Amino acid sequence: MTDTTSLSDLLGSSQPAGPQGPTGPQGSTGPQGPQGPQGPQGPQGAASTVPGPTGPQGPSGPSGVQGVIGLTGSTGPTGSTGPTGPSGPSGPVFNLTIQQVTSSNNNVANTVSNVNRIQFDDSTINSIDRGSGTVRIVSSPTFKFWEVDGTLRLTALGTDTINFLSGNNVVIETNPASVPQTIKFGVPGSIVPATDNVSSLGTPSIRYNKLHVGSDGIQIGSANISYADGYIQSTVPFSSNVAYVGPSVTVANTVTTTSDSEVVIDSFPASDYITVKYVIQAKSVEGIHSTELFCMHDGMTVYTTEYAILITNYTLGVFSLVIESGMCKLKFFPDNDNNNLITIRFLRQALES
Repeated sequence: MTDTTSLSDLLGSSQPAGPQGPTGPQGSTGPQGPQGPQGPQGPQGAASTVPGPTGPQGPSGPSGVQGVIGLTGSTGPTGSTGPTGPSGPSGPVFNLTIQQVTSSNNNVANTVSNVNRIQFDDSTINSIDRGSGTVRIVSSPTFKFWEVDGTLRLTALGTDTINFLSGNNVVIETNPASVPQTIKFGVPGSIVPATDNVSSLGTPSIRYNKLHVGSDGIQIGSANISYADGYIQSTVPFSSNVAYVGPSVTVANTVTTTSDSEVVIDSFPASDYITVKYVIQAKSVEGIHSTELFCMHDGMTVYTTEYAILITNYTLGVFSLVIESGMCKLKFFPDNDNNNLITIRFLRQALES
């Protein structure tokens, strides 16, 4: 059998607690017990957003050794131009008086007052900026070149003076009062060359178209050719190769031959003339032969009659007019066995077609 007696049964039944008594004096501190083992590390707390106070600066460390100088960097881009500054105040205005002065007599003309700007004609004046507020004014020549045929060129230098000198039989007249000013070259009176029998008018290839002369005519050597009463007159006879032109045409010529065969002594286009008349004189050491030959043609056939035949000894030959290839030809068939020199002079008068 089990004993079920409890402590409370032994001690008695519990009674209600009594009031607390007053606190007793504190007892003396007991000796410190040994440190207990370290507990496990707790979890890390959240980071604080408030910085802590700066700690005191530590002592400076020793100075380091200076490093090697690095390479120069590339030049940076040019910055943009800054704004234009304000304009400065205007300077004072100077008014000039411009005058044109003649250097020979100091006469003043063309006065212009209150001038604040001077302009130069670029054809005669050139302005050169020398810097530092200096401008040089250079006067150009009033002409470049004077080209004179057959002579050296004249070149202007600055304000050169050109002198015109009148030569033989030349007169120079000027008019400085005209606008524009003029200079005129003339030949008064007679034209007399400086040297006898040397000068010419024109050349064989470059000729004058027409020469107008008065009734006194033209003097050629000792001969004078003039006009009077509707006729051309000469103080000496014409020799050969002379033609008189008008309603009728007269030609004079001289031909020589020593041949004993056919000789053409004159010719002309058959279309120019229809009717012609020849007065012929042939002369050699064996005699003189003169005759007149009257001719007409129709373009194909020539009709001829010869008359007034005069001879001293015997005939020197036969004269005949023929048409060949559109040309009328006066032929002479000499009787000249000895090949003597025969001089033939003829005068041809022809009526225009």
